[in-house]
Amino acid sequence: MVLAYVALGMRAEAEALAAAHLADAPPSTLAVIYTALGDKDRAFEALNRAAIDEPHRLPILLAYPEMAPLGGDPRLVVLRQRLRLPPQ
Repeated sequence: MVLAYVALGMRAEAEALAAAHLADAPPSTLAVIYTALGDKDRAFEALNRAAIDEPHRLPILLAYPEMAPLGGDPRLVVLRQRLRLPPQ
């Protein structure tokens, strides 16, 4: 639902909904939400937690089109190397 609000330009609603669900969300979900909101720093914090808590999900998560805004960020290169994934 957060992604739908972002796509519709309803940023305040997206942020409010995200804040309501942050405590229960797994790090991989948070990474997608923060990326959609344009908060790369928090997206990478969530990705780094996901690399520890749910490493099996990271390869497919990083392939999601929703994660494309993180492309070109040097932190993504480091994360991919850490997970032993091929470069993008």
